[in-house]
Amino acid sequence: MLARICKTGRRLFELMLNFRWAYKWTVGSKFMKKTEVLEINKNCEKYALIELKHIQLELSENRYHHLRHFVDQYYCYRERLVTRSGRANTDAVLCTGFVSDKAKNLTVRNEYVKEHVVPLTVIEAKLRQLVERQQVSIKNIRATLDKHLIFAKISKDEDKKLRGLGLNHSMPEGYYKESDELFDDLFARYKHAKISIRSVR
Repeated sequence: MLARICKTGRRLFELMLNFRWAYKWTVGSKFMKKTEVLEINKNCEKYALIELKHIQLELSENRYHHLRHFVDQYYCYRERLVTRSGRANTDAVLCTGFVSDKAKNLTVRNEYVKEHVVPLTVIEAKLRQLVERQQVSIKNIRATLDKHLIFAKISKDEDKKLRGLGLNHSMPEGYYKESDELFDDLFARYKHAKISIRSVR
């Protein structure tokens, strides 16, 4: 019992550190000097472009098994979620994006799920379309990711509900039908599953 309490306490402390640094090293934080903000902006823009070039190279070679890494890294640099040393801080993505009503007060890692609002498989399919159309430019890759790349925090029960509906790695049919109210709606999975979700900001 004591070991479990210590483990939970240690995890909460780690989360506090992650959120603290995500805030401290986010553009606009009152803890940062203007020169620091400018430097981080410059570096994040540079590293975001590097990640886009990685993705472009992977797509050009029809390689997709490392896509998650590069996509998530790009998100961190786009959102200025970096560690003190300037590295992408994937643990801090929950400081941005969206959270469900049931997950907003959950802090223990095994009680919630961090996921892509639009499943990565769907994003990958959209990137594959660029390959098929021979439109694999940095501009097009960026536009695709900037539209569809969002993170959300949901409860384990909500994740189980999505899985039960077959929506853990796919969008509902209405997302692809122009006549449907869910057409091209990034939050179609949650609406279909009746999961209430809102921005964390």
